[in-house]
Amino acid sequence: MRKAIHICKTIIGIGLSAVLLSSCNAKPSVAERFLFDAPISVSVVGEDDAVKSIVSRFEELDGALDSYDGALREDNDSGYTAEPDIIRLAERSLSLSGENVNVLCGALSELWDIPNGGNIPSDGEIAAALSTISRENISLTSEGLMLYNGARLDFGASAKGFACDEAKAILDKTDAEYAVVSLSSSLLFYGEKPNGAPFTAEIRSPDGGILGLLETGAAFISTSGGYERFFEADGKKYCHILDISTGYPVETDLASITVIIPADRKDGGILSDLLSTELFCEGTDGVAAALSSDEYKIIAVSTDGELFVSEGLNFKEYT
Repeated sequence: MRKAIHICKTIIGIGLSAVLLSSCNAKPSVAERFLFDAPISVSVVGEDDAVKSIVSRFEELDGALDSYDGALREDNDSGYTAEPDIIRLAERSLSLSGENVNVLCGALSELWDIPNGGNIPSDGEIAAALSTISRENISLTSEGLMLYNGARLDFGASAKGFACDEAKAILDKTDAEYAVVSLSSSLLFYGEKPNGAPFTAEIRSPDGGILGLLETGAAFISTSGGYERFFEADGKKYCHILDISTGYPVETDLASITVIIPADRKDGGILSDLLSTELFCEGTDGVAAALSSDEYKIIAVSTDGELFVSEGLNFKEYT
């Protein structure tokens, strides 16, 4: 079946070996896989079994999403699905997302079919898909979920962040000293490096180079951008992130935005993932409020090259 993860966001460029081994002689336990439609890497110092547990959990999540295409599966007489990961991911996505992100956009995502080369739907098809994006079209109970009126699910703006939260929950139960969990567009810096050394992340720029170097403590980090995933038709580029108010790919004056949330924030992974998409859709109009937030920090670059960095972030722009 087609994957529910229709929206794959731009990559955060991370030098994993440098991140873990600088200023430290400890040898990390490392695993690399291709999951969630992207290369992932899990590196942990101080607890070898944690890597296996995290990779196993990621494989479970990827399997659940891979076999679930957003349609209701009638697993019992009530019509509810009994898949716990889908239920939890849907509930977390709905409770934490803003106006520009809605997990019920699956019907619209399928129309545009951007992961498979893109398709421009008719106005009538778009209108029909938009009519399904209402929270009245989903029912969540302790038993499962039910979708109504043709609604379908799309976890592209939340699945990787959710996976980072799951990784942190596993690490919290171990004796791991510190770890880096990278899912391309979302990652987790966990624990504390020796002598208080910071974690480092290279943030990619829209031109394909490196925008700069971020130094931070333990944190969840997610990036959204439209310059790497798009399709072109009749000379026009269509971004892979969809505007659920118009039904068309979003048109924004931001090229990319990275959201950084402290690792001790409950649901910080999924929130960073959702917020990066939400703020990307808002464009520079939303940057001022984001820059003043006490809950998270941002690094953003506009389509004309203007850089925005939250006060207090240790970010060095490359020139």
